[in-house]
Amino acid sequence: LQRLTVASQRMAEGDFDVRVSVDRRDEVGRLAQAFSTMATRVGETQRQMRALVANVSHDLKTPLTSILGFAQALRDGGAADDTDVRRMGTVIHDEASRLAGRLNDLLYLSELEAGQAVLQRDEIDLRRLIEGGLARIEPDLAARHVALRTELADVTVSADGAKLERALENLLDNARKY
Repeated sequence: LQRLTVASQRMAEGDFDVRVSVDRRDEVGRLAQAFSTMATRVGETQRQMRALVANVSHDLKTPLTSILGFAQALRDGGAADDTDVRRMGTVIHDEASRLAGRLNDLLYLSELEAGQAVLQRDEIDLRRLIEGGLARIEPDLAARHVALRTELADVTVSADGAKLERALENLLDNARKY
């Protein structure tokens, strides 16, 4: 019981890598085993939460960086003409919409946790989805003197478009960075 007490105090302080080893087959032994199982599961949940926060931060940072960059360009007079202003405004709008989508994803995660989640099934034009993603990273690629060539076929899939776009966005952003 003293070992269980010490282990529970360590867990209360945030140490979830505690195990209680008791060589008994009675109630105390079963309690120690249940405690160790609980500590393992709580520790895994904490690791998953940290990973979620890191992923959400990454997902919010990418569109926010684009919004700030294009807004800065507009503010500094970086647009050559009205067409350029409209293009930059479109990117800002699209990226703000993506941010809103990420926030909706967070709400979706809470729905999943509550057992109330619903996936959207839409017909998605992959060519359009990919071209949109590439257009968002093109300015950064150009600044790095990276040329991008694509050969896209016309393909339509039935999927949750927002989730598919998010996966593509993460792939493109990681490719752009690394």
